[in-house]
Amino acid sequence: MVDRLEQKGLVERVPCEQDRRCVYVRLTGEGEALFDEVFPAHMAHLGDRLDALSPEELETVEHSLRRLASALSGQAETDASQAQQATKRASS
Repeated sequence: MVDRLEQKGLVERVPCEQDRRCVYVRLTGEGEALFDEVFPAHMAHLGDRLDALSPEELETVEHSLRRLASALSGQAETDASQAQQATKRASS
């Protein structure tokens, strides 16, 4: 999927400076323009679906998404830290 987006000029791969095994994917200018064009329609569609939820259900969804984002962020930091430690051990 990333290969196709890259071939279309919508994203570019950016190497991670701390871990050679890691590569970030970043939107290009063309990708950002497309995102700006389609995202409002996506949000409107999503808003229609979220309108069906009660305030309590929305709060539960928000809380769960925040916990998931935090867990994923923490895992990424842990992975990078472990990679740095492994690199240091290997070069010693």
